[in-house]
Amino acid sequence: MFSFHLYFRVSGISFKKQVYNHLCKRLLLFHIYFHLITLNQETFLLIFASNKL
Repeated sequence: MFSFHLYFRVSGISFKKQVYNHLCKRLLLFHIYFHLITLNQETFLLIFASNKL
């Protein structure tokens, strides 16, 4: 972890920004994707439950 921070300091701010933005985008995409999956599961369960009734 220490070497990672050291690498960041050496390589400069622009690279750091680039990586940070990339990670944020990835995280955001994953977050949305995860929410979509959970949302779909809920709707699927609701439909399944209503069909059972």
